[in-house]
Amino acid sequence: MNARRNRGFTLIELIVVLAILGAVTSLGVVTFGQINIAWNETRDRTELDARAEYALDQIRQDIAAIVSPALTGAPLTTTDNTLTDAAFPGAELASDSLLIPLRGMSPAGEEVLAAVRYEVQARDGRRVLTRTQKGLYGEETGAEPVNVAPGVVHFDVQCAGPEDDWREAWTEASLPRSVRVSLVLANPERPERQVARAAVFTVTVR
Repeated sequence: MNARRNRGFTLIELIVVLAILGAVTSLGVVTFGQINIAWNETRDRTELDARAEYALDQIRQDIAAIVSPALTGAPLTTTDNTLTDAAFPGAELASDSLLIPLRGMSPAGEEVLAAVRYEVQARDGRRVLTRTQKGLYGEETGAEPVNVAPGVVHFDVQCAGPEDDWREAWTEASLPRSVRVSLVLANPERPERQVARAAVFTVTVR
């Protein structure tokens, strides 16, 4: 009885145990890999979401500070441009610009009339939505562009006319009723990881 109890494992038993351990280990590695991929995708989406919300909020604040062209003669203007990107073969990506005349603050803390231009620029090999302070009529001031959101591959701006007809470019002397901004942001290392966001801003004059 004691001899039976003290005998070791047979070769077949060891092989079975090793096979089970191998299967469990493989399953664990696969599961860990899937969890890691899901975590990276969630992290990328959260980061891109935050960038998009920040960019839209910046544009919202500037449109809220817009000045009437009836007072200054400086209208809001947009241009309709497209670009191609090797990371998105066959796609025509919007690369519009938006010029907003507004009330701003000078370095001395005084309220001034100026304008800001939003546009996508290639910086350090990446596409970045930038905000540049301009003169009231869009003239250069020497101000450096400020990065608003990196990873913006699609920046589409449309304006609604008096009949709520959406136009790809706005060159009217009067202000549009609304401005619609659409963004697509992507991870430069993994272009398939992207988010798309849009917002409509009603244009009102203070």
